[in-house]
Amino acid sequence: MKKIVLISVLALLISSCIRDYSTLTEFVVENNSDHEVKAFVKNFEAEFYKSVDTVFTIGVGSKISYKYVEDGEDNVYEYPFGTSSGPINIHFDDSVSNTFSKNNESKFNPLKLENYSGEKIKKGYYRYTYTFTNQDFEEALKD
Repeated sequence: MKKIVLISVLALLISSCIRDYSTLTEFVVENNSDHEVKAFVKNFEAEFYKSVDTVFTIGVGSKISYKYVEDGEDNVYEYPFGTSSGPINIHFDDSVSNTFSKNNESKFNPLKLENYSGEKIKKGYYRYTYTFTNQDFEEALKD
């Protein structure tokens, strides 16, 4: 009897130490510029990681958000718009545009996680925000 109780207690201790964690990463893209933004994303990973060509229209003062879930504790999803996304074409007021790929190192590239401001909201939940400003528009004018 002592052996069964000891095995049960040991099994309970081991199982309580093993937890399945997942991490939710939310991406927010907001428009603080004076121009309407249309983002044409090739192979945007939508729900259930299905890739579709997508157009996001973000009015002045507006924002969009989307989320990804990864297995593992504090396992932030590192690919804004998804792993297979790109290139992305950014149009301002349907007149001025800029195109970025994942390997474009511009600080105005919304495909690069390092161009987002990020924060941990709580355990297992992170939010990363890219903000379009008039600087993005000025950069697009140069091209």
